[in-house]
Amino acid sequence: PAHRDQVLQALEQELRKDRARSRVLQISEFGLVEITRQRTRPSLERLLGRACPTCAGSGTVRSFETLGLEVVREGIHRRWERRGGRLVVRVHPDAAAALAGRAAALARSMGIEPADRLEFRADPGLRLDQWESDPDGH
Repeated sequence: PAHRDQVLQALEQELRKDRARSRVLQISEFGLVEITRQRTRPSLERLLGRACPTCAGSGTVRSFETLGLEVVREGIHRRWERRGGRLVVRVHPDAAAALAGRAAALARSMGIEPADRLEFRADPGLRLDQWESDPDGH
């Protein structure tokens, strides 16, 4: 145990010279020392790569379910319910296929009656998690 303490003290003393913040944990029963160290520069992946144009580098895109809920939230916010008008929401073709079966339920949740006034139309120019609306149905 005394030697372990000496090793930890020596390690901590040397790490103080490092610009990056570090934290040394105790030596495990197997004689291993765990150290966490603040990254000072971007990773090699960040330096050599670029952000995904679809997810903007987050590594994820919104699910179709989330996309549908966003349309509902925005629809309620904008009060798209109009007498006699249709709400056409343009989405990526895969999203249109996934949301087509849910259009009636989503329309009802927005207060659009009859529910067939909400339509999801395929637009290959849009990203998977992107949508645009045309409240006049054009």
